[in-house]
Amino acid sequence: MNEIKDFSRLIAELEDGQFNADCSATLQESLKALQQRCDIDGMRAAKAQIAVAITLVLDSGNITMTADVKSKNPPKPRNRTIFWLSQDGSGVCRENPKQPRLPFDVIAGKREVVTYDEERKDIYG
Repeated sequence: MNEIKDFSRLIAELEDGQFNADCSATLQESLKALQQRCDIDGMRAAKAQIAVAITLVLDSGNITMTADVKSKNPPKPRNRTIFWLSQDGSGVCRENPKQPRLPFDVIAGKREVVTYDEERKDIYG
């Protein structure tokens, strides 16, 4: 009798080896996706996840096993947008409603622009 007690051997036997091949292909795809995410977005680190599920059903002394492999590759990162809660809490604002606005005056007329070299001549003669 060829008894299987080792998990890695069980994986190799599922679906006559096809499940092991599918898991290996999923691993390679995830590794490529990680590298691409880091290369494209200039990230130092990215995360992927591979999940293996094996369902076992015992019926009249026979065990039927069904296996599945799923992967979550790193998603494209999204930019954050900061909002503040409105005064009454019923919405959000792009500007902080608790921060007072500064009273800026509009300056009309001609403005004089002084370059660094001109300013230096005036100071140092």
